[in-house]
Amino acid sequence: MEIIDISVSVYDGMKVFPGDPTVAILPHSRIARGDAANVSELHIGTHTGTHMDPPLHFFREGMDVSHISLKRLIGECYVLDMKSIEEKITKKELYPKRSLFRNKILLLKTANSRLLKDEKFHTDYVYLTRDGAELLVEQGVKLVGVDYLSIEKYGGSGEVHRTLLGSGTPVVETLNMSGVEEGEYFFTFLPLKIKGGDGGPGRAVLIKKEE
Repeated sequence: MEIIDISVSVYDGMKVFPGDPTVAILPHSRIARGDAANVSELHIGTHTGTHMDPPLHFFREGMDVSHISLKRLIGECYVLDMKSIEEKITKKELYPKRSLFRNKILLLKTANSRLLKDEKFHTDYVYLTRDGAELLVEQGVKLVGVDYLSIEKYGGSGEVHRTLLGSGTPVVETLNMSGVEEGEYFFTFLPLKIKGGDGGPGRAVLIKKEE
């Protein structure tokens, strides 16, 4: 059984979506200073690193991260290789592949995987369009994951998020899929159980299905 960690590391000063809180990891107590144990303070936003967007992210009365059903976050998954697409993923590209991800968790591996390694934030990342999101909802996709800091076009209206989250389909962003091949997997994502959380950083893992 092959277990693949597709989360990014959280570290001081790491790249975040423009306008989001910066990341700081500060020493609180240190053995070297005579304290009994090492303890640090972690200052991050709810959408830092590999994280989940629940409905509350875009809807005032939406469900928060602590109430998302684990059945949405754990289960059969298909990783779809879309690296050949340079700008946007639309219904046109997804429709012929729909039988592969119907009623499953879907992770979109794109050319963004190479951008993820760069400390600079790139605004020209590959994104999902509204009609693409609508198709995923129609096909019963349980969760959608992407390999950059947002699923939606930079500066977009929020329509992609609202389409997915409004249907109860959570989104996981900033996945590291550089070493993952297209195919069937078992997926697990467990966000921090933040009461009232509009987002939740967490750990994402793929388990390769036996041949």
